[in-house]
Amino acid sequence: MYSDIVDLCERLKLTEGEQQEVEIHEEDVRWTLEKSKKCIMACVLADKEINRNAFRNTLIKVWQIEGKADITDMRRNKFLIAFTYYVDKNRVMHGRPWTFDKFLICLVDYEDVAFPKEMQFTKEPFWIQCHDLPFACMNYGTGERLGNSVGQVLRVETSGGGSSWGKFTRFKIFHDITKPLARGRFLTLGVLHEKLPNFCYTCGIINHMAGNYRKLEWESSRTNSLSPQYGAWLRA
Repeated sequence: MYSDIVDLCERLKLTEGEQQEVEIHEEDVRWTLEKSKKCIMACVLADKEINRNAFRNTLIKVWQIEGKADITDMRRNKFLIAFTYYVDKNRVMHGRPWTFDKFLICLVDYEDVAFPKEMQFTKEPFWIQCHDLPFACMNYGTGERLGNSVGQVLRVETSGGGSSWGKFTRFKIFHDITKPLARGRFLTLGVLHEKLPNFCYTCGIINHMAGNYRKLEWESSRTNSLSPQYGAWLRA
């Protein structure tokens, strides 16, 4: 419905009177601009329309914020969330990734005068575990290089002295959800994703399920021509 209205408006030929520009004054938007700094846009990457009331109730319960969070339905699976306090917004953003019914909730910082329809929900932070590294490679520098090969590194978890000795090296990255999940690197390192939501087992992309590939999977199972390239084993 919304996209149909946008397409219709773009095809309209306005009269000279309708083309008259309306000037927006700074004092008219000063209050709303300040309020927008405590807002985020959320998009639930689900193949179906979610239950809005269940979504609101779940977030309020899980986030455990100090103030209120007003959640406004924008359009299909997209919401504007306005917090009372900055600290609550920061806590939610730093606690990513969040899921609802195992579907990823992609969050975008509200950008003042940005148009909601132009906001891109394409990146979300994830903690990544890199397994089977030699002890000599379990450090901040190697973790940063490995992280940058997967996405944009936000943090590398280390102990004192910059080492990350343990069962795995752990780093947080911005993952481009339009691209397949990382399964490993040429060093033959296993990669596991924490809090991983539903994703497509056929192509490895988060923002859709494998419904469109059922025929392909059925045919490959008959011929044994295609082994699973992604699966639940990517979850930490």
